[in-house]
Amino acid sequence: MSSLDQKQFIITEASITSNQTGDRSFDIKSIILEVDLFENIERPYITGRLLLIDDNSIFDGTAHLQYKGTEKLKLRIEVISITQDNYIIEKEFVMTTMRYMTKSGDRSSMILFDLVDYKLYSNYFKKFSRSYSGTPVEIINKILTDASLLNSKPLIKVCDDPIQKNMKVVVPYLTPFGAIEWLRDRCTTENGSPLFTYASIYHDLIILDSLDNILIQSPWNNTPRYSRNPFVQSTAMANSNPNNWLNSEHQLISSVEFTDQHDNMKLLKSGAISSQYTNLDISTNRRVSSKYSAKDLMDNLSRSDVVSNINQNVYDIFEQDKNDVNVDTLPSMYFHQVNLSNVYGDDYSYYDDPTPSSYKKRVENLALRNFLLENQVKVTVPSYAFIATTTGVGTIASFHFTSNYSTEDGVSSNDQVFDQDKSGDYMIYALRHKFAGSQMQTSVTACKLERNYMAPAS
Repeated sequence: MSSLDQKQFIITEASITSNQTGDRSFDIKSIILEVDLFENIERPYITGRLLLIDDNSIFDGTAHLQYKGTEKLKLRIEVISITQDNYIIEKEFVMTTMRYMTKSGDRSSMILFDLVDYKLYSNYFKKFSRSYSGTPVEIINKILTDASLLNSKPLIKVCDDPIQKNMKVVVPYLTPFGAIEWLRDRCTTENGSPLFTYASIYHDLIILDSLDNILIQSPWNNTPRYSRNPFVQSTAMANSNPNNWLNSEHQLISSVEFTDQHDNMKLLKSGAISSQYTNLDISTNRRVSSKYSAKDLMDNLSRSDVVSNINQNVYDIFEQDKNDVNVDTLPSMYFHQVNLSNVYGDDYSYYDDPTPSSYKKRVENLALRNFLLENQVKVTVPSYAFIATTTGVGTIASFHFTSNYSTEDGVSSNDQVFDQDKSGDYMIYALRHKFAGSQMQTSVTACKLERNYMAPAS
């Protein structure tokens, strides 16, 4: 039996409960057509979609369940392994939106629901204003573990602490998740790189990591440098395997889409290439200005061995214009902030920075977030590689895309087969895990900041 004929997963539980039905639950696993689970490095929670066919009047409001958008879905998926115990994915969602319902016959309807993590749903009922003291990470953990708020587990911190130290803040009537993202956005590394809080389909924990720490990791799927196999583009070339360049264990990419590539105008408008940041302290009437340039930012990242400035792949280093002015040093955006220092005595507030150069970290944070959106690719790959290694967003993967010369006669080397500009190591930014029928697929949104192509092993 071919791998395409094998059942790759089983939905062992899919039960719906609601306030109106009390203890009664509805087993819907037999009518599910497709489940999509979404991870995103910018979100500390999982979202999803559920497509089903209702041929038993469960959702028509007549006999069983009058859908109101507050129904809970308990989902359990077993991913079948040939070599060891199955992998289990368990999540609890709220079915927040019936996106559409279409009649697929006289007595059946096809329905698509939006799903959100139950903790995200319940957090909207808990807006609060409260004073906290500590480092941003300590405050986030206090919010996470507060029984009256999220009642969750502490962050899994896989990077060094941000440079922002002890502060005193008053959360301004935000939801718990809103407060966590508000504090996270204040955090940077020494290089000005952003920090991310994100979730995984494999557990209920929230992970904190920095862009610097992510980018220095080795690709989890690259044979020459790790122990697995890179994602390779062409199915046709896999069948013919010209010049034996394709390892039989390489993971095949079934679809590729490059969108919104190298939009330097967008970077200029956002101030990501060159800008100026000014802070006015109205308690001392002190004005602090800092100039930011993408070149300086990349130099700092290069000195830290995070990104090579020579091979950066996110913005154009402009040549001098006719007036001998370096265009990339002219601010295209001016950022202004007014704050009041010493509000809490010796403690910093949310808006304070200890040194004038620290203010520039905010612009560097914003610029790097823009750079991540500048050079993205969307690909579809087999899910098993991700699930068998419990790999999600916030990791590095190796992708190899064929060049337009790859099908011509005379191609004799990997360097000619692959597009050296687009191939290389990418950061996994978002994932869509699709479970439909008996098969799984994962759609990957990935981004890279430098050209770092390495030919795959034969």
